Amino acid sequence: MKQEIIEVIKKYIDVDESAIDVRLTNKENSDGTNGAPALYANIPILNIKNEARKVSANTEKESTGVETEQKAEENKEETVKQEENQELDKKEKAEEDNKTQQQENKEVVEENEVDEKENEQDDVEEQEESVERQQTKEKIKSEN
Repeated sequence: MKQEIIEVIKKYIDVDESAIDVRLTNKENSDGTNGAPALYANIPILNIKNEARKVSANTEKESTGVETEQKAEENKEETVKQEENQELDKKEKAEEDNKTQQQENKEVVEENEVDEKENEQDDVEEQEESVERQQTKEKIKSEN
């Protein structure tokens, strides 16, 4: 395959055949899985033939448009990832705030229960003191 690629390219360009690097690899998708195979070629150019110069000018314009689209797509994907991360951060913060609020509410309920028991105890003690005073009054009255 490498030799066939070189033969086609040599019709338009003089290349340094000894320094050519052609590889077939798998591109990794954004989710970490293997994607479609990709052909990478590093072909040092020694000279561009006249016919190729005309084709090259048109190809360069097309190539720039494709690269711009690819960059725009990559930027869009990065923006989506950032927004997803921000959304996750917001959810985690909200959950943490909710847990903190629940803990504070639990502590307030416990404090109220303690206060309520203390108030009940105070009421019982006041009633007992009132009964004792009443009995003392009655005792004093009966002695008189």
